[in-house]
Amino acid sequence: MTDPLLFALAALALLGAPGPTNALLALVGATGRIADTALAIAATLVGYAIAITAYRLVLWPVFAHLPLATSALKLVVAAYAGWLAFRLWTSTASTKASAPPPLAVFIATLLNPKALITSIALLPQDNALLPVFSLIFAVVVLITASGWALLGKGVATGLGPERARYIPRLGAGALAVLAGSIAVTAFG
Repeated sequence: MTDPLLFALAALALLGAPGPTNALLALVGATGRIADTALAIAATLVGYAIAITAYRLVLWPVFAHLPLATSALKLVVAAYAGWLAFRLWTSTASTKASAPPPLAVFIATLLNPKALITSIALLPQDNALLPVFSLIFAVVVLITASGWALLGKGVATGLGPERARYIPRLGAGALAVLAGSIAVTAFG
């Protein structure tokens, strides 16, 4: 893709869709402070930068020669999303859920299939265009990550403190469904 506007719109659609990173960002927004949210957004940006770079330089050539590696990676991502779902579900035992740590957001982003899609399908193959498209992608990450955190904050505020503690369970359910769907695609 070489059109910056088309790239920005495609990245916005991809990154705005629900997924493990966005579920965690919404939880941080719902249960965390502004500092927690800022760290989670920074972890998201760094996670995507590292993952996309690794895919473009290392994993994409491997996937081209070993198709089973793609299925293996999907299973790892599904297992991680399932583990996150379990952790979120069990974290609601207390009446006040805490924000997921930035490391959890970073790892979820690092393993997020959206990074693979971005590196292979959205970013231009021409390395001369990469700096501009990388900047556009970073801005889109900041917009979508902030949007999901604000959505979480809004939902928690609208529900009130007594019912907001169930937000991690909603996120856990979404992550469990995502883990299942990714696992299914690994075999199909």
